[in-house]
Amino acid sequence: MPASAAYCVGIHRIYYNSPGSDTGSNSSLNAEWIQLRNQCSTSRSLTAAKIKEAAGHTYTFGSYTLGGGKYVKVHTGKGTNTATDRYWGRSGYVWNNDKDTAYLYNRSGTRLGTCSYNNKTPVRSTADRRFLVAGSLSMRGEPAVFSHQRLFIIRVGPTPVTYSEYKGRA
Repeated sequence: MPASAAYCVGIHRIYYNSPGSDTGSNSSLNAEWIQLRNQCSTSRSLTAAKIKEAAGHTYTFGSYTLGGGKYVKVHTGKGTNTATDRYWGRSGYVWNNDKDTAYLYNRSGTRLGTCSYNNKTPVRSTADRRFLVAGSLSMRGEPAVFSHQRLFIIRVGPTPVTYSEYKGRA
């Protein structure tokens, strides 16, 4: 990934608890995913970039370019890769339902971002635990634009609502 990609691509959200019981079926595994976002208007190569989680599970992108302003989900299970959906190819879950940390690295091993969640808040049902409730995301970017981004996803009805807060650097 070129150095300029560090200014654009970051972790957008994690859907860490697939709906229903954890059956281990491929459809259940694919309902668990991490999503990246290219915040720039131009395409960025993610070839050989890596997503890792705290226990060391690692996904490495093959030849892949993320379009400007576009998103890509990396699903845990198996499937056919498309421009918007990639597949880790695992037969077991990656993201813990209680807490975990995701890391994004470029092809040379420079960490571009992290996203952690810790689901300590009591919830009424499993459905309420599916989304990243409160997490912190740090990205390396253009200092004049932002130095940190905090991402909060809350459950409102059947879909998540995303709130992002940017803190500028003086």
